[in-house]
Amino acid sequence: FLFLLTNQKRKKKNDFTYDDEDIFSPDGAALAIRGIRALKPPLPYWAGFLKCLSNPCDPTMNPEGYIALCMAENKLVQESFARRLMQPATAINAFSDSVVYGYNSFLGLPSAREAAAYFLARRFLRARDGGHSSMYGSDLGGIMKPNSSSEADENSPPTSTPFIDRIDPEHVALSSGAAAVLNSLFFSLANPGEAVLIPAPYYAAFENDMIVRHINYILTLRFIL
Repeated sequence: FLFLLTNQKRKKKNDFTYDDEDIFSPDGAALAIRGIRALKPPLPYWAGFLKCLSNPCDPTMNPEGYIALCMAENKLVQESFARRLMQPATAINAFSDSVVYGYNSFLGLPSAREAAAYFLARRFLRARDGGHSSMYGSDLGGIMKPNSSSEADENSPPTSTPFIDRIDPEHVALSSGAAAVLNSLFFSLANPGEAVLIPAPYYAAFENDMIVRHINYILTLRFIL
């Protein structure tokens, strides 16, 4: 199949009219535009990042080393995570269900999605009385509920404004990091040639994460911090 597909591309070489990209190698093999982008030099900060990795700073052993500010890792919580993950109860709860040993939902394990929904609701949502919301709220039937006239007061949003008091685990999808999330998101939402707005300053790798596969243009919005 791959051989036939390659031959089809060779036969249709004249159909491609990319003025700024020589997508055909001398022997006639073709690459997709995404492949050509992947062959271009990396983002400008990459050389500095590699330099930081070759000489990392350590408060005791190497105080003159470099600190990579472009890397979004919170190493201050590693010890806490390690203590939690090495507890026997953690392993029992995580691996006692047979579903974890085979194919399961591409959105993530149900138990993990429930835990994520619970955390998001507790951390970011507020109940009507101003306290913290629970994962399921007071109504299991829906996520967004308009305020009724009996519930509304001067501090309530307008009746037409839906009130979010819970996060449904069925509406939660898990992925392995921000790059994978952005990849899936823009694959679903963006068309070739469209642009995305990013508040600046921002994580530099976002440019590569979006441009390499889906987005053609990135427009930065400068914010004064």
